Amino acid sequence: GIASHLEKAVTTRVSLNSEQRLKALAAQMRDDDPAFESFSVPDSGFAPDQIVEVAQALSDTTHVRTVNLAGNVITDGRVLGGIIHNESITELDLSRNRLGSDLVMPLCRVVRSHPTLRRIDLRDNAFLKAEMLQPLRHAVWETNTIVEVRAGDSRDQEAILTDTTHPLHFLTF
Repeated sequence: GIASHLEKAVTTRVSLNSEQRLKALAAQMRDDDPAFESFSVPDSGFAPDQIVEVAQALSDTTHVRTVNLAGNVITDGRVLGGIIHNESITELDLSRNRLGSDLVMPLCRVVRSHPTLRRIDLRDNAFLKAEMLQPLRHAVWETNTIVEVRAGDSRDQEAILTDTTHPLHFLTF
């Protein structure tokens, strides 16, 4: 569910899936509210354009540390646009979306541009094939800050991402 501080930050005057609620969340991020440290809307049922609007507002905040957009049928690279400009994010959950191979390189830019990103969850996405994970593996290795990557279930993916010389200490497949 939605993190408790989101419930406190945006009153229940509007329903959970309403456009007004999303606009209020985006406004709160744009105001860079210090109390707004987590943006969590898994399985929200929001329309793709609504998710893009709120995710782009992430570029305006320096306080959000965790972002959970799991299960939102994300196929649009514009979602990564707001994330790439926010260097305060430490945890990013994009699992159970429809991220395709066209988003591998933008995702690599996100990984490389975040000096604080420590954990990323990419399970259950369309691009999770061994050949698609090569650029991601290199991006993770270059950062030297990421300690957890959740990418999928196959041994092929494990072979692509595993390297004993990298400080990555928790890898789930």
